[in-house]
Amino acid sequence: MGRETGRTLFKQTSAEALLTGKLFNLPAGSVGAAFGANIRRDEINDTPGEATLAGNVSNFTTSGITAGRTVSKEIFGEVEVPLLEGVPMIERLTLSGAARYTHVEATRRDGVQDKFSDTTWKVGADWAVTDWLRFRGTWGTSFRAPALFELFLQDQTGFLGQQAIDPCIQTAARLAAGAISQRIFDNCAADGIGSNFAGGFGPAVIASGGGIGRLKPETSTAKTVSVILTPDLSGALWGGLKTRLAVDYFDIEVKDEINLLGAGNILRGCYDSEVADEPLCGLFTRTAAGPDAQSVATVTDRYVNISRQRNRGVDLSLAVDQDLGNLGSLAFRAQMTWQVKDKVSLFPGTEVDDNGKIGNPKWVGDFNLGWMKGGWTLFYGLDVTGAASNAEDLFRAQGGDACRTSGFRPGGRFCPDVSVPATFYHSLSLSRDVAERFRITLGVANLFDTPPPRVSTVVTATPPVIGQAPAFGTQYDYLGRRFFLSVRGSL
Repeated sequence: MGRETGRTLFKQTSAEALLTGKLFNLPAGSVGAAFGANIRRDEINDTPGEATLAGNVSNFTTSGITAGRTVSKEIFGEVEVPLLEGVPMIERLTLSGAARYTHVEATRRDGVQDKFSDTTWKVGADWAVTDWLRFRGTWGTSFRAPALFELFLQDQTGFLGQQAIDPCIQTAARLAAGAISQRIFDNCAADGIGSNFAGGFGPAVIASGGGIGRLKPETSTAKTVSVILTPDLSGALWGGLKTRLAVDYFDIEVKDEINLLGAGNILRGCYDSEVADEPLCGLFTRTAAGPDAQSVATVTDRYVNISRQRNRGVDLSLAVDQDLGNLGSLAFRAQMTWQVKDKVSLFPGTEVDDNGKIGNPKWVGDFNLGWMKGGWTLFYGLDVTGAASNAEDLFRAQGGDACRTSGFRPGGRFCPDVSVPATFYHSLSLSRDVAERFRITLGVANLFDTPPPRVSTVVTATPPVIGQAPAFGTQYDYLGRRFFLSVRGSL
C-alpha cells in the first residue's frame, strides 16, 4: 500500500491584561475585585499525505487541507463582597459575582467567515454558620465556540462496509436471532427493504467535514449547592484527628453540544425511532437501482449541534487525618458521586436517559488510605464502579419481553445478559523520599487482576463491547495487573 506522512501545525498567540485589588472596606472586610481583558489567536494547518490529498486511492479516505484561524477577544470582571461577620448564626457571609463577554471571529483558509459572541455570568454565596458548618452555592453560565477542527475540517470521505452500518440487512434472520428489535424490522420494511435483503457489495461513502457557517456555540447553565462540615475532633481517638466532609449537589445543562454522531448510529437511530419524521433519516441515501439497489450509498456525518444534555447528581468528599505520634500518621480520602439524571437529546423530542446504563453507572467511588512515617509512604487505593444495566432498553426494544425465542439457539429460548455487577479495583504502592528532593515509588495497579464485566452481544440494545464480550466503559480496566516504578526529583 505504500507509506505517506501528513503534517498538522497548531499556532497560538495570546496576550492578557489583569488588574486586581481592594476597592473599599466594609465592616465585614475589604471588597475585592479583578478586571481584565485578553486576546488570543489560534491557527490550524493540517495537510494530509499526497495520496490522501489527491484522492487517488480507491475505497480509502480522501481529504483536503484543513486550515483556518480564530481570533478570540474577552473582557471580564469579578467582585467579592464580605457582607456580614461575627453576628449570631453568621460567622461570615460572602457574596461573589463575575461576568465575561466573549467574541470569536473564525476565518477558513478560503476566506469563509463566521462569528460567535456571548456574555456569561456567575454568582455565588459562601455562608459560614460556625467554625465547623459552612454552606456555599453557585449559579452560572458558560460558553464555548466551536474548536478549530470542528469548524475547519475540510470535506473528507471514508468508506465503511454495509454490514457495519446497515441494520436492515437480513432482518428476518436477525429478528429471529434477537439481533434487532421488532421496531427496526417494521421500519426497514416500511422503507421498502425486503426481510431477506443481503446488503450491497460496495462500501458506503461516509462524508464528513467542519461546520463553519452552520455550527452554533455550546452554552450551559450550572447550579451547585454545598454543605461543608469541619468538626473539631482533635481530642478523639489518639488525639490529632482532623475531619472534613463536603456534600455537593450539581445540576448542569448543556445546549447545542457539538459532536459527530457516527454512521452506524445515524442509521440505527433512524430505523429504531418511534418518530415518523426522524431527522436522522435525512442524513443518508440508498442506491435506487442496479445490482446494489437498496444498499446504503452515502452517509453525511458532519459536526452538528445536538439539542441538549442534562446531568444532575451529588458529590461527597471525605478527608480524615490521624496523627499517630511515633507511629507516623494516617490519611484517608474518599470521593463518591451519585448520578441522579443523565439525559441526552440529539434532536428535540428524542430524549434518551443514560443514567444507570453501562458506561454511565449511578454510583462510583474512589477510596485511598495512606500511612506516612519518616519519609516512607504506604498507599492503598480502591476504585469502585457501581452496578449498571441496559435491561430497560432491551425490554423496550423487544416489545416488553426480556427474553427472545430463536431457532439459532439450543432450546430456542434465551434471555440476554445486559447487566453488570459492581466492579472493584485495588492498588498498592510504597514510596520513599530521599533527601527531600527525590521520591521513589514501587507499586502494583489492579492488584487482583480484575477483568471488566462481560455482557451478551448478539442482541439488540446491548452496550458497546471490547472484542466479543467485555463491556466497554471508561471506568473499566482493560490492562489487568501491572507493576510500576517511578522516580521523581527536583533540582
